[in-house]
This record gives sequence, structure tokens and C-alpha cells, in this order.
Amino acid sequence: MAQVWIIGIPLAVGAVLAFISRETPYGYLVVVVGVLGAWLATKSKVGLRVRTGKPVAWAAKHMNLEERKKYYSGWFLIVISFLFSILVHYN
Repeated sequence: MAQVWIIGIPLAVGAVLAFISRETPYGYLVVVVGVLGAWLATKSKVGLRVRTGKPVAWAAKHMNLEERKKYYSGWFLIVISFLFSILVHYN
């Protein structure tokens, strides 16, 4: 459970940014995209290792192409939601 920060910190930052941008029409879209990204990332083998507390390095070495797509597309959605929420907040 020591590596829960891999998913927990992005979700916490996303939640704060979404709370800040909740007054805008896109605030809830940011939350949905961020949660979808986190869900995708946790569905991969790396996410499974994070949830069970096993080393992430092992799972990263043994991921096939399909698992890599899930993991990195999940992180891509998380990053996009962060950037979008920052953009919405400061414009």
C-alpha cells in the first residue's frame, strides 16, 4: 500500500482543481475525465500491483502492449483533466 500515491496524488490534485473550477460549466467534465483516467490506470497490471501493494517495477516489466495502452491512456486522461481544469480556472 506504500505505492498508492501513484494514483492517489493525481486524484487528490484533480479533486482540488475540479472543486476550484466547479463554478464553470466544464468543472464536472474535468472530474469525469480524471476519474475515468484513474480507473483505466488502475485496471492495468501496474494498477493491480499498486492496489495489492506489490512492486510496480515488476508489473511494468511484464506488461504487454494492451496493458501498456490501458495504463498510459489512463495517465493521459488524468493529465488532460489537470491541464483542462487549470485552463478553466485561470480563464
